[in-house]
Amino acid sequence: MVRKLEPIVGEWYRDHGEQRLFEVVAMDDADGVIDIQYADGDVLALDRDSWRDLLLSMAPPPSNRGGESDFVLDADAGTTHLPDDDWHDSHDELPDDDY
Repeated sequence: MVRKLEPIVGEWYRDHGEQRLFEVVAMDDADGVIDIQYADGDVLALDRDSWRDLLLSMAPPPSNRGGESDFVLDADAGTTHLPDDDWHDSHDELPDDDY
């Protein structure tokens, strides 16, 4: 059922206009910004008016989330980065004398 829904961090939604699944990953109530991440990894910031214009229904998380699992949204910094475990693994292979 398509209806007007409030954004909830951690919940998945289907955008029936775009025919895409996304998760609300962060919200800034002071600025009215809602950060979403699509199942394919694309990240988008929406204002409250844009959110209200979406045709949404609640959705379960996708079984195959594509590239989004490779990145973490840092809501405080407004950036995406590799999770800490991946960062340490990739730097463990560098020789010490390169620093």
